[in-house]
Parts: sequence; structure tokens; C-alpha cells
Amino acid sequence: MYSVNDIVTYGLHGVCKISEIASRNIDGKAVDYYILKPIYDDSSTIAIPVENEALTHKMRLPLTKEEIYALINALPERNDIWIENESARVKAYKEALAMADMQELLLLFKSLVHRKKEQEHHKKRLHNVDERFFKNIESALYNEISYVLELNEFEIDTLLQNAIR
Repeated sequence: MYSVNDIVTYGLHGVCKISEIASRNIDGKAVDYYILKPIYDDSSTIAIPVENEALTHKMRLPLTKEEIYALINALPERNDIWIENESARVKAYKEALAMADMQELLLLFKSLVHRKKEQEHHKKRLHNVDERFFKNIESALYNEISYVLELNEFEIDTLLQNAIR
């Protein structure tokens, strides 16, 4: 169980602070909620029922600096993954984003960067769905990396580009 002021990562919302644990009356029953405030979006608030394992399972503590650097340093050794079937590829994107799985997100990011370069070489572009998920994956990665490593977007871009060459 998490506590007020804990910092967690929650899917596409990225790094969030638990601002409170509130009780709300739903159909005559008191239900406790984690109230999350995304660190980089003051206008958003997310309420997650404490007892809803399907949603709380998507919450996790941010990785440590050491864990992030270890995952990034391992990228050159990892083979790209490209799923030819678009619906299966979209499913993989959605699952990695929903769980904020940094290892999977980094590998998908690397694969999409390489795919994008390959398409550009042939004077083509990524499919719209791949481009949209590329932006979502990039945002999720940059969100947590920025928070943990205290780097700006340019520094993160340089770090990742050097790792995936």
C-alpha cells in the first residue's frame, strides 16, 4: 500500500505524487482512492480505487538512477523487435504503456527509431499508428527519466540516441 506524498509512476500519466487518500461514498459504500497528481501536469488529477488491483497494479515506484542507466546501457545488446501484424503491434504498444514498463518501452523506442530511419531511407514515413505510439512512448520515457535523472529533454535525447545507434 502506498502513502500520501509517495511518488509513483502510473501508465501514460507518468510520474505522479499521491496527494491524498480520499474516501468517497459510492452507492452507500465508502471507497478509498489514491488521488494522484502528475508531476509535470498541474491541471490533472487521477483517482485510483485502493482496492482495484487491476488499476493499482499499474502503479509502481519510479526506477532508481542505477536501474535506468542499467536499462539504457543494455540497449545496444538488445535486438529490435518489430511485429509485422499491426493489430498485434498496437497491442504490444498499449500493454507497455499501460504498465509503464521501462525496459519494454526502451526497446520499443529503439525499434521505432530504427524503423523510422529505415522508412526515411526509402523516402517513406512511419504509419500513423506507429508515429502516434512513438510519441506516447517517447513521452512516457522522457517523463520518468527526466524526473529520476534530473535531465532536460535535450540531454535525454542525446543519452538515448547514443545508446541506440
